[in-house]
This record gives sequence, C-alpha cells and structure tokens, in this order.
Amino acid sequence: MAVPALAVCSCSSQSHAHRADNILRSETYRTWLVQGSDNGMVVLSVAPAAKIAKIELVNAGSQFVEVLASEEEADGDWFTIMPKSVFRTEKEVLAETARDRQRSTTLSPATSSKSWKRLKVVCSITPGLVDVKDAKYYFGLANLRIEIPSQQQDAATSASTLSQCVSPFASTTSKSSPPARTPPASICSAVQTPPMKARRLNPSSPSVADVTAVKPAAVSPTDLVVRRAADAAHTSTSKAVAE
Repeated sequence: MAVPALAVCSCSSQSHAHRADNILRSETYRTWLVQGSDNGMVVLSVAPAAKIAKIELVNAGSQFVEVLASEEEADGDWFTIMPKSVFRTEKEVLAETARDRQRSTTLSPATSSKSWKRLKVVCSITPGLVDVKDAKYYFGLANLRIEIPSQQQDAATSASTLSQCVSPFASTTSKSSPPARTPPASICSAVQTPPMKARRLNPSSPSVADVTAVKPAAVSPTDLVVRRAADAAHTSTSKAVAE
C-alpha cells in the first residue's frame, strides 16, 4: 500500500508566519496558530485514500483537539475518529505552560478499517477563558502525522526478523561458564605420559604373602653340637694346611 500524501485544502485562519501547512513539516518549531478566535480548523486531503491506524499530534497551545474524517472528497459526512481530547488544563492555559504536549492515538478497528479521503483537525480553547486577541494566547497545532496499517505491520515484521537473527559468532555456551580451551594435539602428544604396563610375577617365585609367611626352621640342641664340632674340625684342618 502506498504511503498517502497529506495536503492542506482549507483552514479557518492563518498568517504568513504561522501557515496551516506548517503542521505537515518535520520542524515542530513551525506552527499553525488560530488568531482572534476561540476555535479553528484545518482540512487536509489524503491522496490516495487510505486506512489510518494511528494519529500523532504535537500541540501548539490548544486546550482541546479533535480529529474528524470523511470518505468523500467534498461535501461528505464527517465522522469523529479521535474524540475531543484535553491537551492543556485551564490552569496551564492561564499560566502559558505545557504548550507543546504530544499525543499518539491508536484508532479503533472499526475506524481503521475504512479508507479516508479527508481529515479535519479542530483546535479550540474554553470561550472567555483568555483574551484570544492577545498574541500570547494564540493557539493551534505544530505537527500532525498519520500511520497506515501496512506501516505498523512492516514495523512489527522487521522487529520480529531482527530478534530471530543470530550472529555467526554467537555461542550457545553460557556466559557464566566459558567453554574449556583444548590445547593443540602436538602439545598433548608431547606431554602425554605413556600408560604403565602391569608386570606379571614369575610363577616360580614366591609371592609376597609366601615370603612373609616363611620362618626359620627350628634347630635341636644335638644338631647344634654337631655343627659346632664340624666347624672346629674344619678350622683345625685349614690351619694345618697353611703350616
């Protein structure tokens, strides 16, 4: 759907410095002001006719703002699409404060489903509240912007697509526990200790339990005397041979 263009068809009043088409400019310091009256209006054309999902307004001193729409290009019936809304209290008007308040209004499904060709913006102030001929009490509108349903859908789709995009450098590992870093295979092979092989005991050799269990044999007194006599005779024979 093409984005519609807005243009001023008519207005209740304007001046060279505060033209009605200022509400269509991006610079909000340029405003349209009603002069010498307690209400004023601007009629805008919408080309091509479009469904409107949202209206965004930037005030310029108005106490009340209302937006109506028509499905006809001229002499058609007007339907309220944004009810008369309070932008400033009487106290703020008298104190000359809060002149540039902003507001965004989402239209109802029944209203946003229709295609509109004209918009009428009505700005007003409580009659008799201030001297409307005094320049410091002039009021009007700074900016008006509309949003069509396809713009809302495109914005939602873009946001959804962006949230589903994953960076190629993204890691699924938790931030609180960084992944373990594995050293190169060359370093692992250089420092790796070869596994120890189990040694098999000689079947003929006694086990530790057997060695521990071996005790010296008991020697009788007779054997002890015989061994001593044999040792003495051996010693005597060795001496004789030596001489």
